Amino acid sequence: PLYPAQMSVDTEATITLTYSDEDADQAQSCSLYNLQNVTVTTPCLCNSGTCTVGVTGTSGYTGAARFDYRVNANGQQSNMGTASLDIQ
Repeated sequence: PLYPAQMSVDTEATITLTYSDEDADQAQSCSLYNLQNVTVTTPCLCNSGTCTVGVTGTSGYTGAARFDYRVNANGQQSNMGTASLDIQ
């Protein structure tokens, strides 16, 4: 699961992107796609295998939001993951 799944209106939330790697390689980079009702306010960054991104909901918006993401580890791209969020 992603943390946090809920975020406050007009406030940035730092989201930790989950992934698994069968070789236990640490993620080195990440990319976001198909953003709905959120914008990236702090770029995606992987540090020691933990990837985070800062997102903020569309101004004044409350409700469902989402984005897709991929992480890269040891030159290999992951399957697409989806972050589903609730802006309150």
